[in-house]
Amino acid sequence: PTDVAVNPAANLLYVANRLGRTITYLDATTGAPVNGTLGNSSFPLGTYPRAVAVNPAANLLYVTNDYKDTVTYLDATTGDYINGTLANSSFPVGDGPNAVAVNPAANLLYVANDYDDTVTYLDATTGAPAFPNLDRLPGEPTGNGPTDVAVNPAANLLYVTNWYDDTVSYLDATTGAPVNGTLANSSFQVGNEPSDVAVNPAANLLYVTNPNDDTVNYLDATTGDYMNGTLANSSFLVGNYPRAVAVNPAANLLYVANWVDDTVTYLDATTGAYINGTLANSSFQVGNSPRAVAVNPAANLLYVANFLDGRVSYLDATTGDYMNGTLANSTFQVGSRPTDVAVNPAANLLYVTNSNDDTVSYLHATTGDAAGTPDKTCPPFIPTGNLPSAIAVVNPID
Repeated sequence: PTDVAVNPAANLLYVANRLGRTITYLDATTGAPVNGTLGNSSFPLGTYPRAVAVNPAANLLYVTNDYKDTVTYLDATTGDYINGTLANSSFPVGDGPNAVAVNPAANLLYVANDYDDTVTYLDATTGAPAFPNLDRLPGEPTGNGPTDVAVNPAANLLYVTNWYDDTVSYLDATTGAPVNGTLANSSFQVGNEPSDVAVNPAANLLYVTNPNDDTVNYLDATTGDYMNGTLANSSFLVGNYPRAVAVNPAANLLYVANWVDDTVTYLDATTGAYINGTLANSSFQVGNSPRAVAVNPAANLLYVANFLDGRVSYLDATTGDYMNGTLANSTFQVGSRPTDVAVNPAANLLYVTNSNDDTVSYLHATTGDAAGTPDKTCPPFIPTGNLPSAIAVVNPID
């Protein structure tokens, strides 16, 4: 599997399978295939599906196909193609689509295309180009090597991190126009090879992690100004090779998982200050090669998926304390090579995709117990397609 999303409103989990070229629909509570068998619940996609997003309001699921340069639209409940066939329901985007985000309020879908340095805007309901009269396919220009994308509906902005030119681009989320008139004026220098981006609308801040200089940058989410006036003053050291980021506005905390030194760093989400005064005291040991992080504000827990040891660690989301007192007692077995983690507070479940054994693990979100097994010690490994690597949970629509 390469990506995953959860839809609590429909009680469904979606897993994109890169090598199997399918999307699998599972019951979000039990892990059962929705149509009885894995084969009947896995729907063909294009070559190498890579990223997935769900739009509960429109009852649609979107999957990018990396080697086909398309995005496929499916019914989020049944798996039916929106236009009857895979070919008619897959829409052209740019070269190497590797990230996707949906903006239900604007009825727009955004696809970042790694190989031609663009982001494609599509109608989120029909798949039609958002600007049909402007001949703007494959998409709006970004920087070199777009790697991640985030949308801020409240500010009507889209953010794209650009790996090769060390920038983040700010685009109008409705029109695709660079916010300051030109791409150059709307792309802001960040650290070395930016990978992940997260937005905090409540604090009007954008966060960008940079694996090759071990920093996270804080920028104004509306203007792109550096929070403290300069890039240097707005860049905060974290651990070695930061790989994932999550923000907790309720606790005013930012979490960064650091791949090489097996830690997660806690920072103040508005100032960048370390929660315990120093980087060393604010970075907490987790498992081997942390790859993904998710936060559950309701339970005050942070979850870190550790790629090389096949485990997920549970920590207090405010203090960094281990949930059960020690790292060993707060780290729970999942499948082989976990790549992403997502939480479903409504169902009290945690989902972890395991890329090496083609499964997704279900655990209780507050105890770490295996969901659905009598002894609660070995998580159920729900079969998916080939090579799962990411997962996400989508809040239900009120």
